Amino acid sequence: MAGAKKNIMTNLLLNFGGFYCSNHQQNIDYAVELCFNVDEGGTIPDNIKYKPIFEAYAKEWLDKFEEYLSDETNKDIVLSYNKLVSPKYYNYSTDKIDLNVSNSSKGKILEYAFSLDFDKYLKEKTKSYDGYMSYYTYEEALNDKDNILVSFALDYLAGLFNEDYNSMYEINTFELVCELV
Repeated sequence: MAGAKKNIMTNLLLNFGGFYCSNHQQNIDYAVELCFNVDEGGTIPDNIKYKPIFEAYAKEWLDKFEEYLSDETNKDIVLSYNKLVSPKYYNYSTDKIDLNVSNSSKGKILEYAFSLDFDKYLKEKTKSYDGYMSYYTYEEALNDKDNILVSFALDYLAGLFNEDYNSMYEINTFELVCELV
């Protein structure tokens, strides 16, 4: 397409809350129990493969998050799922979603985040303290060093999305899980 402007994408990792000891894990565990009728005496097999369940759930979560952001900003937000990234050990990190965000969406996301309490969040997340040294200073993050600002903004908004659970964006975990077990 001659003259068509390409929508450049920025790759980043989104901390959506992960699965280890989280509401997301509880949702999946509850759906597994329902799939196998545990309340009625059914048993859960030992050989359930959780990786495809986690992958499908993370993708569905990102779709709902994208829809939420588009609704909240009243603008088209484009987030593209790549894969779920899980740590080898959960003592330092949790699962994250590897995604691409369209550059045309970055400004919309930042505008929305700053209209909320994002600046306070950013100051707190970039503060070093005893036992922890922040990789970015507040000024570096605010000046978008290494394209980090939208990553902080999406982490902040994901936290709000998870806290302000709205049934309009509910993931049909039961259906999703039962198809995969």
